[in-house]
Amino acid sequence: MADYMDRLPREGYVLYLNEAIKKKAKEYSVVSDIHFEDFVFNATYEYYKKDFDYACEHYYLNGRTSAERVAALSDRHLGKHREEVRSVLDFASGYGCVSRHLPNFFQNAEIVPMDIHEKAYWFNRVNVGLEGIVSSPSPEGSEMSREFDIVFALSFFSHMPERIFTPWIRKLASWVRPGGLLIFTTHGETSHRTQMPQIPVDERGFGFIFESEQFDLPTSDYGHAVSYAPFVHDQLSTVDDLDLMETIPGIWWTHQDAFVLRKSL
Repeated sequence: MADYMDRLPREGYVLYLNEAIKKKAKEYSVVSDIHFEDFVFNATYEYYKKDFDYACEHYYLNGRTSAERVAALSDRHLGKHREEVRSVLDFASGYGCVSRHLPNFFQNAEIVPMDIHEKAYWFNRVNVGLEGIVSSPSPEGSEMSREFDIVFALSFFSHMPERIFTPWIRKLASWVRPGGLLIFTTHGETSHRTQMPQIPVDERGFGFIFESEQFDLPTSDYGHAVSYAPFVHDQLSTVDDLDLMETIPGIWWTHQDAFVLRKSL
């Protein structure tokens, strides 16, 4: 747990934010509330050398940049105007870092955050104002009867062991409407070289270690994974009805690869 938990007052489960921080969120037209267990914020806080105000500013900026990028990929590959998008699933959404920004880019769409943490579900529902879904640790346990125009999974496959890597792709693909998009990111070659060179990668381009900064999930289900683009392409070739539209090396946070797929009509 980050050390600001001990020195900053909290209002229930929400971090206390000064007026300058709230103003920054208002500039982005989003809710300012940050849950004190938000893993994305914790990582941001550590990365910016425990400068709380600066971490908050970049937390909002990071979420906006990601939402803006999803919108740009939608414009490029969805095959219809963004105003026609009716639903977006933000899978492994956490406490709404990106979800809270998506309504500003998809103004006619229902934005649905989905996360394994029930606390995240309630925070997104009560504080962010988005009705979400609680997911399961396994793809087999995550069932849903509806489909979405866009399913987005940011830095989820960056943590998946091989045994559930492709099953999760299939599961997410099953929630995409025909003609819709599946967008996800991975730790690819750039991530491996610049962020985690200690992870051994096999000849197929995949590596995994049983370590994680997310302390409440078993590392057998959620560790650190490296998956080079050829490995991902091989896995995608086994999934029916998905057409690879684009592979973008190092686009997210200057190191994670993005894959954009369209579901066949």
